[in-house]
Amino acid sequence: MRATKMAKMLGLLLAVLLMAAACGDDDAADGADGRADQATSSDGDAEADAEEPATSGDDGADADEPEPEAAGGVIGFAYGLDDAPIYQNVLTPAKAEAERLGFEIVEGAAASNCEAQQADIDNMIASGVDAVVILNLCPGGYDAQIQGAQSAGVAVVTYLWDHPDADGRILLADEVPGELLADAVIDWYDTEFTGAPDEFSWIVHGCSFAPPNIQLRTEIPKERVTEHTGVAPIEIDCAMAPQPALDATLEALQAEPGIDVVLGLIDGSALGSYAAFEQAEGFDRSNVFIAGVDGELPAIELIAAGGGTDGMYTLSAALDLEAVGFAVVRVAQAAITGDTANALFQTRHVPISSDNVEEAAAWFDRVFGAYIN
Repeated sequence: MRATKMAKMLGLLLAVLLMAAACGDDDAADGADGRADQATSSDGDAEADAEEPATSGDDGADADEPEPEAAGGVIGFAYGLDDAPIYQNVLTPAKAEAERLGFEIVEGAAASNCEAQQADIDNMIASGVDAVVILNLCPGGYDAQIQGAQSAGVAVVTYLWDHPDADGRILLADEVPGELLADAVIDWYDTEFTGAPDEFSWIVHGCSFAPPNIQLRTEIPKERVTEHTGVAPIEIDCAMAPQPALDATLEALQAEPGIDVVLGLIDGSALGSYAAFEQAEGFDRSNVFIAGVDGELPAIELIAAGGGTDGMYTLSAALDLEAVGFAVVRVAQAAITGDTANALFQTRHVPISSDNVEEAAAWFDRVFGAYIN
């Protein structure tokens, strides 16, 4: 199975989409002040289920650490994927934290284009920002931009990747969601799957354009579940947004109407497949397992509602996107001031499952609640 490879979707490596989270209102900044301590801990049992806390780091933000003091300055946020709805999930709490600490955030407008993102970075440096936060969108890297920034006295923060010359780092480990998805599917296959072994079929939304670390999200479950079930998946390549994922899944369902499991590199892919299963006629949805990665707002909303139609949307390996948004400002502040003890933030995916809708609802309220009108 092949889906159309869309070069622009290269940028959607860490997560997208179905709908943009609504931006926070004027109360968001006040809410951020009271919620900042919560950025590094989750309600319910999500952290207990993870190998490490959802948002932790030996040198990163910690709920037990004192609150950073207001300092002020300008932070350039070169996200690169500013056309992806997940951007709002991160940007809105980042702006709330920036206001609380006296910073201004300058945004890029790259719309998933590598060269445009690099131009954004150059323009931010030229405008005199105090720090620039960079998501890894360009295959060729950012050595020239990092050198230019540091020559101009601008601190550099890498966002969900690392560079040896960075002044600050926001990191994650992508093998974690891969293991979470593999464990969940194997458990579901052993305890919930009602068909015969030779009837099992499944889809994996991977992306050959993604960096190797991102591909671990689907490569790990592809290897482990294939070994456990003896069935290789139907592979859909780089259909990251819901619409292309929906189209590719409908095509797969026509050829193989008995698909039981769908795994997405991001929630955007999984949400597209979920919509395809909803549209498919004459299809038994009562024993379907769909899961994605990153904890997108619409995915967590479905999970908190019991998985949506026929309980299909079962799991997201979720990031605390509010905590990540706060970290954009806190790590940049540490990098600007030379506070090396707080210049690292390590975040981690945790399983949010329809098996515990109370926990999912609490996660939704804490991570997204303050930023929804």
